[in-house]
Amino acid sequence: MTVSTQQIGVINWRRFWGNEVAAAPLDTHGFMVDPGPHSLSRNFHSLDQLRAASCLILLGDGGLGKTSAIKAEVRDSGATRIDLGTFGSEPDLRKRIAAELAEHRSPDARAALFLDAFDEGRNLIPHIGGLLADCISQHPRTDTRLRIASRGSRWSTELEADLRHRFGDGLQILRL
Repeated sequence: MTVSTQQIGVINWRRFWGNEVAAAPLDTHGFMVDPGPHSLSRNFHSLDQLRAASCLILLGDGGLGKTSAIKAEVRDSGATRIDLGTFGSEPDLRKRIAAELAEHRSPDARAALFLDAFDEGRNLIPHIGGLLADCISQHPRTDTRLRIASRGSRWSTELEADLRHRFGDGLQILRL
């Protein structure tokens, strides 16, 4: 039996990420207006428009479509996605991240690495922020394009500080 995405309630619509202080242009129903791919304000962007960014923290409440947007971007861009909510042990997660970062060491490896469901991973491995910071610090290349998605309420300010030290102005924190 084939099930369409509409049958299971997933709508494949364009999602926009913006900073916390910007007010989104809304239509009369309260939805953000899609101004098209070339006329977005400097405050709101789709993931495909953010491909060149060094490090993105992608925050949003549960059910808004963070993972759906990430899966679409991975499919379209050739990026790699790791679901942090599926790892029950620190060694397994450390090994997987190390393997993915090692693949990004070649000069041609510019595809982004998406670490999805940070909040769910934090439920399984409470010190996941420190683990990720440690893995990333052991990776010598500074041109790795990293994306981490999480519910905002479960985000780690400690990991954010480490990423800011590593990526500087290349770190962007955006909300869905």
